[in-house]
Amino acid sequence: FFFFLVKRFREPKHERRPWRIWFLDTSKQAIGMLFIHFANVYLSDLTEEDPCSLYLINFLLDATLGMLLIYIGIRAVSSIVEWQQWESLRFGEYGDPLQCSAWVGQCALYIMIMTFEKTVIIIVLLIPQWKEVALLNPIENPQLELAIVMLIVPFFVN
Repeated sequence: FFFFLVKRFREPKHERRPWRIWFLDTSKQAIGMLFIHFANVYLSDLTEEDPCSLYLINFLLDATLGMLLIYIGIRAVSSIVEWQQWESLRFGEYGDPLQCSAWVGQCALYIMIMTFEKTVIIIVLLIPQWKEVALLNPIENPQLELAIVMLIVPFFVN
């Protein structure tokens, strides 16, 4: 959230969106990030593999391949929304006056895109070679491993 604020204040003043619209935009992104985080936590505990390593692999795939999939998903959905002329589902447009239903619809579309992204990542992780990827095996201290996976790597990757 801090980086969203920094980005906002670095934009030229005349290009900034009003606070209410900015909040609606960033809240969709925050909800999407929470969805992916909890999906990764849940998925990392489903197998006999090291949950920290599996979470880290999930996170890194989300930050690389996942970003590309989300970009493609947003472009595809936006094209369909434009083609069908569903004004309230146009990302970042909430009507005048603001309509909460537009935000809810856009948020639902964004979660659907995130679900698609996560499904593709899961399919990629089903490739047998991923079991051989042992990113954190040399780390013996579980607290250090957890700090690296949940704090240090996300700080630098995000």
